[in-house]
Amino acid sequence: MKLRLLTLTACAALSGPTLAQTTVTLYGIVGLEVGRNIGSDDTVVQNGANSRVGIRAVEDLGGGNQAFATLEHRVDPESGTQSDAARFWNGAAYVGLQGHYGRIWLGRDYTPLFLDIALKGDPWSYTGIGALDSGLGGIGAYTRYDNTINYQIKGGGFSLWLQAAERDRNGTAAGTEAAIDRPMGVALSYASGPLYLGVGYDSRINDVDDLWAAVATYDFGAVKLYATYAAGTNVSDVKFREMVFAATAPLGSGQLRAGLDQIKRRGDAAVTVKQQVTVGYHYPLSRRTTVFVDVTNNSKVADNKTGFGIGLKHAF
Repeated sequence: MKLRLLTLTACAALSGPTLAQTTVTLYGIVGLEVGRNIGSDDTVVQNGANSRVGIRAVEDLGGGNQAFATLEHRVDPESGTQSDAARFWNGAAYVGLQGHYGRIWLGRDYTPLFLDIALKGDPWSYTGIGALDSGLGGIGAYTRYDNTINYQIKGGGFSLWLQAAERDRNGTAAGTEAAIDRPMGVALSYASGPLYLGVGYDSRINDVDDLWAAVATYDFGAVKLYATYAAGTNVSDVKFREMVFAATAPLGSGQLRAGLDQIKRRGDAAVTVKQQVTVGYHYPLSRRTTVFVDVTNNSKVADNKTGFGIGLKHAF
């Protein structure tokens, strides 16, 4: 649930009688879990919800046009430190315009493939020990780019999102060097009632590093099904393929979750590098507060193949 802090109506000094209404919203989520990660024998308290605090502003410019901006800070609540020591607004930092022509914005943001495709295939939304991390094909963690230019248009249930980023600060996941090539991406999706379909492509940072993915979900009411397929090549020119299947279902007042994520390295040395199975139960104490338990196993890890997490998250 988002907390609306302030609504301002002001008369712009240089625009005569034109009124501009601005809405500023503070939002966030804080989550922690006690558990053990796959591959480790240590019990830890750790970030269980990609915890964040953000500020979102929207100004009505008239004629169906709006200006908007978002700044989002990521935090590790177990220690109170920011998730990325190099930058405060690690989650998002962008500004744009929207209207009948669609949306145009500039700054740091998710890639279209991640937000509209990969994220849709993971019932855990990439959070906590149970997350499947679907749709990235095992070829790297480029979920956001700096210095992006974006255009998105929606209509009739369809959404088309185009993105291009500068080479500067996009050469590594930490954003500390220039990419070899300009990262570019696209996502096309369709949503109608219980159905969601999407396909996306990300060219990434050089002439061999690329990824494409497709996702389909359908909510039957008694159960919601997820399927994701991704394939690509990493910076070392090694090809990977990923298949993800998941399902969620109401159970009592909570939600039962289950998922399978398999990643294979392709080519002459073809081998399965990830075979993860996760089950979990998430119980809402209110519209904003949830307790959860997840158990996950990756049979391709050498030791400590099973992990678990028990946690609490609160959204505002």
